[in-house]
Amino acid sequence: MYIESVNLGIDHIGTGLLQHLGIKYSSDGEPYEIEQLVCQYNNFMDDMNFNYAGGVDAHFSVDHLVPNQSTYLYKSDDGFGRMFAMATDNYRAISSSVVFGAIKNADSLNTKPYFMAEMINFLLGVTTITSTGELVENEAVSVVNYPNPFTDVTNIGFTLQESSKVQLDIYNQIGQLIYTVADENMSPGNHVKTWNATNRSGARVNKGIYFYKLTMGDQVDSGKILLMD
Repeated sequence: MYIESVNLGIDHIGTGLLQHLGIKYSSDGEPYEIEQLVCQYNNFMDDMNFNYAGGVDAHFSVDHLVPNQSTYLYKSDDGFGRMFAMATDNYRAISSSVVFGAIKNADSLNTKPYFMAEMINFLLGVTTITSTGELVENEAVSVVNYPNPFTDVTNIGFTLQESSKVQLDIYNQIGQLIYTVADENMSPGNHVKTWNATNRSGARVNKGIYFYKLTMGDQVDSGKILLMD
């Protein structure tokens, strides 16, 4: 179960809902008090941070909640609990006093699709081999592709440990070069390149399976991309 509301606590105070979610209401919030959400839960979404783009009037005041039987999933930069994970023998729940639609990426690799995927894994009881943070930080698995499948634009993110010549090419199923996304020298750090499903002539390609090939110095990584209508 996933439940959210900017006033989750005060809206449901006096009911049994908060008890089932493993949280309790502490106090009312102030308008636009959140700037950034910071992960607190080990092995859930390690190192993932998000900015929060709520409104500026009283409607967007966000309740201060504290865990009862649940675990902090996210806190805000002001130190208050904003999301909580609850797991029992009978059910799993994630409660959020912030609105998912008002969350925006705080950096290039920490993305909302991964956020949702990890929440779904938790709710379904799926244990992934590595956390998202480990994927991003692991030099041997330094490439992430999202969304995939995609319809309009897909992103290919990667981390460079040192300055390198980077080439990113897109190929079709028979090995023909479709598009060169990048061919340049890049500095160390996180990078994201975008392919908008076009070929070298600028025309949109047909739906189907494509492959990216990313060369970063001596390291080569490749993967499958599914373009849908």
